[in-house]
Amino acid sequence: MSEPPEACNAESSPRGLEFSAFVGTASAFFGKMSFSGNARIDGVFEGELWGGDTVILGPQSRVSGKISARQVVILGGTIEADIVAEHRVQIRAGAVVLGALSSPEILVDPGAQFTGTFNTAPPPQVVERERV
Repeated sequence: MSEPPEACNAESSPRGLEFSAFVGTASAFFGKMSFSGNARIDGVFEGELWGGDTVILGPQSRVSGKISARQVVILGGTIEADIVAEHRVQIRAGAVVLGALSSPEILVDPGAQFTGTFNTAPPPQVVERERV
């Protein structure tokens, strides 16, 4: 098994992180998206997002649906989603999260709001789906 990705420890994305999928603050996406590499959502996303290494949900993001990746970092925004992360889920101060989290490591910063359930048993390995 590969090494877990490094945790994000800044207000923004880690330096050098390249994104293969991106939804900007003035954008909205509705549907299913699969990706390899990293994805960042700063706008509106409704649907399913799966595969890849790291998903970053920005401070202005509004997300609902399902997310599956190796690591999910929630910098802020309003998130109503079920999240499965192979390595970790991080919820930063200012984020509002409602849903079910499944990951061996779940970090919730003081000032973050979380309502829902969590499971820290190792989830099944995230498999990238064939691109549509």
